[in-house]
Amino acid sequence: MTIAVIMRVNDGLVLATDSASSVTLLDEEGNEFVYHVYNHADKIFNLKKEKSIACMTWGAGNLSDKSISTIAKDFRKEVMGNIKEFTVKEISDEFKEYIKKIITDEDKDVGFIICGYSNKDESEDIPEVYEIQYTNGELQDPKLINEGQPIFINWYGEGQYISRLVLGFDPLLDNIINEYDISEENIMENIKNKLSLPLGVPSMPIQDAIEFVETLVYVTIQMSKFVPGAQTVGGEIDIAVITKHEEFKWIKRKHYYNKELNPNDNR
Repeated sequence: MTIAVIMRVNDGLVLATDSASSVTLLDEEGNEFVYHVYNHADKIFNLKKEKSIACMTWGAGNLSDKSISTIAKDFRKEVMGNIKEFTVKEISDEFKEYIKKIITDEDKDVGFIICGYSNKDESEDIPEVYEIQYTNGELQDPKLINEGQPIFINWYGEGQYISRLVLGFDPLLDNIINEYDISEENIMENIKNKLSLPLGVPSMPIQDAIEFVETLVYVTIQMSKFVPGAQTVGGEIDIAVITKHEEFKWIKRKHYYNKELNPNDNR
């Protein structure tokens, strides 16, 4: 599994993920279980060098016989290499069509965020975040999820600990309320309004947004250590930032090779 977090403030977008990747199998009774967990998966990708557009993923780590990392980099080379001007919506649509050609009926659920700044129209001053979900065998159209929100945060994967911290309740609360037939109208919305932590203001400096998002991923990793079962969130934390003028920048990033021995690396 994964924890993947994205936050928007006035200065730009912050993306952060863990590095865990789980291998699951079926037991003799057909129940899925975690067979092994690797802690070096890549889940954030710059989709065009020196431009303000990126991808973040959660869920399945592979589609067909390719890792999501390889797919994202193939897309960057084969599609983005010929594109100079774009909107985030156009790239999201292109990415969906690219994924559509790869996905098979055997693939498990996976999600993607395509986000950044357009560079050819009036929306270039406002970062956009599009969500693409492949769920229950259906690949959904890209959905803009931050429209009209000057400060915005969303998380994906194993987000129950972040929900408890930020929203004040576990996502399972809705099921519990339904189980006990509590019929107050809009009770979940009222609970969220009463318990959610204030996230600050849109003018929060980008460095503070980085520290906040990193804290949420770190808390999830640490909490998962003490819950029975496989630790399906873990490894190093990768963090990237997208701003209008500095474009895509890595803040924290793991490498499987020594950067000093590869000075011309441009991946």
